[in-house]
Amino acid sequence: MSLLPANEGYLLENIVFLELCRRRADNNFDIYYYNNNYEIDFVIAQNGKIQELIQVSLMLENEKTRKREISALLKGAAELHCNALTIITQDERETISENDKTIEVISVIDWLCSW
Repeated sequence: MSLLPANEGYLLENIVFLELCRRRADNNFDIYYYNNNYEIDFVIAQNGKIQELIQVSLMLENEKTRKREISALLKGAAELHCNALTIITQDERETISENDKTIEVISVIDWLCSW
């Protein structure tokens, strides 16, 4: 059962964006969107250095979605020289190791409570 109503993915992404904006006030970082034939939902930079790449996906159980989100983070990590890679989901948790990179999958509730 979903905790979010229709347009769940967009709402989840908006929750993450609003929380990043709130955290930015205390932590002085910039929030970007990245698109280079693939997208990274949120690129977090501080003092001109990329700190973290964040993808937001309602769930990763669909193999096509899972591959798309992981692939985007791996490409972004290589291009933007970043090793902190996160996928925020509605309620999934796991650690993915691929191509010598580690991607943390975290539920939005855990992520919201993490700072």
